[in-house]
Amino acid sequence: MPEPPAPKKPWYHPRWWWSVPAAIIVAGAVVGLIVTGASKSSSPRGARASSTSSTNGQTGNSGSGAVGTGYLATGSGQVIFIQWTTSGDNLNGSAQVETLDGTPPNASVSTNTISVSGSVSGTTITLSFNGGTQVFGTLSGGSFTVNFPQTNGSLAPVTFTSATAAQFNTALARLQGATGSANSSAAAAQNVANEQARINGDASQVQKDTSGLAGAVQSMQSDVGAISSTLAGEQKDLQSTQGAAQNVEQEAQGGTDTGEVCGDAGSVDGDAGSVAGDAGSVSGDAGSVEGDISDVQNGISGLQSDFSSLQNAQGALPSYHLSGAPTQSQVNSAVSSAQGAITSAINSANADIAQANTLVTQAYAAAAAASSAGNCGSASQPPTPQTTIPSSG
Repeated sequence: MPEPPAPKKPWYHPRWWWSVPAAIIVAGAVVGLIVTGASKSSSPRGARASSTSSTNGQTGNSGSGAVGTGYLATGSGQVIFIQWTTSGDNLNGSAQVETLDGTPPNASVSTNTISVSGSVSGTTITLSFNGGTQVFGTLSGGSFTVNFPQTNGSLAPVTFTSATAAQFNTALARLQGATGSANSSAAAAQNVANEQARINGDASQVQKDTSGLAGAVQSMQSDVGAISSTLAGEQKDLQSTQGAAQNVEQEAQGGTDTGEVCGDAGSVDGDAGSVAGDAGSVSGDAGSVEGDISDVQNGISGLQSDFSSLQNAQGALPSYHLSGAPTQSQVNSAVSSAQGAITSAINSANADIAQANTLVTQAYAAAAAASSAGNCGSASQPPTPQTTIPSSG
């Protein structure tokens, strides 16, 4: 069995008569009922249906517009103006429905023209909008009240009062103005919230930059310490080289076989090469420090750039004061400390490199002495000294 068709969505807003949307509250403009003298008949309008929509409280062209007199009902977020002609007890006409749609800052007033039909019998009025379910009401003086079904099944009485087209236009203008004001207020509030979020985000980033910079400095200092450790190993190898060279000299003086003496002198030459290898390791550690220095310099640059962004954001919203936000003094202190650490690291690393080169020179001098003592020919020449780290700008 096929299911019955779903009921049509009502053209009116259920409960809009007493529910005040946030947009209208923000604007502070709740439109009240316009009460005028009694009029049972109104200017004719064709029973046609059309709709337009507007944004920011400005409506578009809704056709020929209301003319003459009719019946007006207004509430929070909606204005309805009904006009009809009568033939005996029957009536036919149209209703102009202006409805607030959406939420600020994107609320708009939409226009919908719907057909109206029904009948009047004494004080009882029966109306059907767009051929939908009939609603019933009571005529009293220059107004009538009909009951509109609500989503909870109850009926809500809505009173329509005799009014002119000018009064309808006034009510519509108030709704549009309230909507525009609400949109402007909401947009301004959103802009403030966005600026606050920007300040909060920039402040958080600066704090991360400061912490990251401190970490980079710590890593750099750790690698500087590694150079000293490698240099200590080179010093031990030099001592071994020098000790071996002395043994060769003693062997030569004691008349040890020349072949044995020269073999030991060759070993001393190899030991000197090990010292040179240690110097290469010192240079490698210094290369790590040089990379660390670049990281610290980049950290300084990032911190300064992000703090500049924070200052720009704070300047755009001077009324907002974030508790605990980074200050110029704190940033200056972090930068100065990092720059001092770079200078110290360069000086320390270069001093270690210079000492490593000196140890290599001493090792090859010992090898040359051993070779000379045994008349073993020329010893190997020392390699090119390790280069130092360039001074930072």
